[in-house]
Amino acid sequence: MITEEQKKQIEQFSDHCLKIGLSTEPIDKSKNQEYIDYIYKEFLNLDAPYIWYCDSPLQYNFIINIINNSNYYELNDDVRQEVMSKISDNIDENIKKYIHKEDSIFHNIYWSNLDIYSISFYLFPRLFLGEDYNEKNNKSLDIFYKLFQNCGCLFFHKDICFITERPLQINRKDTRLHNENGPSVSYKDGYSLWHMNGVAMPKDIILKDAKDITIEDYLNNNNVEVRQEILNKIGLERFAEICNQKSLEKINGLKLYSKYSITNYHQHGDVTLSPKNKKEVCFDNLSDSMKDRLQNIDYELLGLDLVNCKSKALKMSNASHTNEVHIEFVNDNCQNVFNAIKFRNEQDSLPYELS
Repeated sequence: MITEEQKKQIEQFSDHCLKIGLSTEPIDKSKNQEYIDYIYKEFLNLDAPYIWYCDSPLQYNFIINIINNSNYYELNDDVRQEVMSKISDNIDENIKKYIHKEDSIFHNIYWSNLDIYSISFYLFPRLFLGEDYNEKNNKSLDIFYKLFQNCGCLFFHKDICFITERPLQINRKDTRLHNENGPSVSYKDGYSLWHMNGVAMPKDIILKDAKDITIEDYLNNNNVEVRQEILNKIGLERFAEICNQKSLEKINGLKLYSKYSITNYHQHGDVTLSPKNKKEVCFDNLSDSMKDRLQNIDYELLGLDLVNCKSKALKMSNASHTNEVHIEFVNDNCQNVFNAIKFRNEQDSLPYELS
């Protein structure tokens, strides 16, 4: 049984680990050689590497591509050092040319300070409950704990371990990366990530004023979550304005369900879960909680004037958060809300349960 004191310790240690993962403090470069040497020897069976510090994961990606293209690993030790020196001297000038390239991709992030969560499960019992693992596991936990408190991203290569600085800034909304007007995460060299409510967003959408976002901006992003965040940013009134929205049918969820057929499949967001044996469900047999939920949901079939064409969309309240509204495109043959829901769910009826 966990005591009240231990519950407090869990909360405090969780907060402590979260601060490590979200730290924007500069790295102390004098500390990490010991920890990296241990990892290379005990886990990678490699000799102690040279540690190369980078301003961001993108800078690492730039450096490793230069090294790979220079046949670095075929050179002798003296020439390798010369190559590293020349790259290091010129990296700050060259990296800025690549900061805004959309095709800049990097791989092989083995660990980072975010991975404090992966060892915290074992650290807490050792630090607070007196759990004693074997000697090697105890030392390994200590090494990783110290390293994660003093690193950004880690990239392991033969002879070289790259360690990135931590971000200069991390912007969040609750637990999700979020910034409506700038980068959610920004690094010293200018490399940035862009998010709204945890959804990775195009930079240009973040930087545009809501009044300047066009229907083309919306249509050119096929990701449903990105479209939803664009809709959140511009608001429903602005969306109606840019696509000349017309209401073709509007109906409350409770009235909709009282009119049309219902079967025993479950709709969870965009996912429908169908049983092996599908059967009709009587409206009167719906649960009270489902009826209460339907009372707070409104559906509307919209006619839209898009770029050089007309289209239709289903506007609906979020089943879990009724203050949120979603708009999804449907087939032009849909004549009413019921048709639109059938098209969206790829079913011939309404779901008996929503979540």
